Amino acid sequence: MARERLRASLAEALAAVREAHAETWEAAGREKLLDGFLPFLRSMAEVAAARYGAGKGMQDEQLRIETEIRRMETDLSAARNDRAAAEARLRAVLDISADVPLAGAASPAVPTEAPDIDALARAAATSSPMVAMAERSLEMTRVAIRMGEIMARPLPESAASADPGFRAPTRGGMEGAGMVGDAAVPGAAMGLKPSAPWYGVEEAYLRELRRRSVASESTLAASRRDSEAMSRDAWRMLDTALRELRTAEATAVPLAEQAFEVSRRNYQTGVVDFAMHLEAWGELVRARFLALEARLMAARGLAMATRATGSDPMEETR
Repeated sequence: MARERLRASLAEALAAVREAHAETWEAAGREKLLDGFLPFLRSMAEVAAARYGAGKGMQDEQLRIETEIRRMETDLSAARNDRAAAEARLRAVLDISADVPLAGAASPAVPTEAPDIDALARAAATSSPMVAMAERSLEMTRVAIRMGEIMARPLPESAASADPGFRAPTRGGMEGAGMVGDAAVPGAAMGLKPSAPWYGVEEAYLRELRRRSVASESTLAASRRDSEAMSRDAWRMLDTALRELRTAEATAVPLAEQAFEVSRRNYQTGVVDFAMHLEAWGELVRARFLALEARLMAARGLAMATRATGSDPMEETR
């Protein structure tokens, strides 16, 4: 049982570290994005003020930008708090004191494709730490039942006890086979056929063990179902996150960057108004945040798969 508990602890530690690292990376990335967007908004405010001064813009443009700047500053403050909380969780998981600086969190490693869902479910049903502990508990209960049944079984008759002319030694008689000091030891050497269980195991004790065995079988079946269900949930989370990540990094972010750059030039020349330019900026913000969130969700899916199977899915794909 100790081995199974150690394996479960190691799997939980790996999953917790992966989650804490990904959350720290995502919070730091969100803070960096927001901090980088503020100079852009301030430059937009200057452009809006210049346009209004030249009679080419409306005053509400400048007011809306100022409102966006205040909202962005609030979001940035929240992101910094999130990063501090994520770093505290990471320190707790790694057992690092607060006075030791943390290196910048690298981008969480995720596979390009989700592992086979059926293979993941089989691994969860056969090698999950939860399943292993339930199997070990059932095995120990069955061993206890077998030992109890053996101890409750009367000893077999000896050849001497079957001899009508045999007379067992009296208490306090000779010492030797079948005698230890003044205490008689039941057994073949005494030639006695015990009429009660030799070790005194009661039937009530065996009934309780059998009841525990049935309960352990139910626990094992439930552990297998839960582990398999967790593995399938992990696969769905991981597969969805990887699809969103590919879309964000390969399509959404590049297109949003191109659209924003075109909008920025057109806004400066007066081809597009402030509302259209702000919409292009919002699309870029959402695309970059989507990429961050998708990678974080993929890391959480990997952590869930580790808890379900007791192993690292990234190792399986290498």
